[in-house]
Amino acid sequence: MGRLSFRVSLRGMLDGIACVAVLLALKTRSDRFARISEQHQIKSLSVRFVGSPDEAMNSLVSLPSLEAIQRHHADLAMKYDRAASRPWSIVPADPPAPDLGPDFELEVRFRR
Repeated sequence: MGRLSFRVSLRGMLDGIACVAVLLALKTRSDRFARISEQHQIKSLSVRFVGSPDEAMNSLVSLPSLEAIQRHHADLAMKYDRAASRPWSIVPADPPAPDLGPDFELEVRFRR
């Protein structure tokens, strides 16, 4: 039986290190997009008016406005979920959030 000869050159080692670095960068980018997606999913499920019922009645924030902000965060969650599955692709800038006025506050609570 003959011996297998495996020759390692400096260039081959550098190419291998570069490939590993690219794969690690893509994994890191994918994880970051997955985290952003999860944050937007949580926000889309937890949008509500914070304040007393009287403040809610007198507020300019309406149910369609709350639905718009929920839809905005749900769309962003889907966008970043797709980006997490394709970390090599370009991700466009986020669209601006719907303006709901100064009485609106987004409250996020985590249950464990």
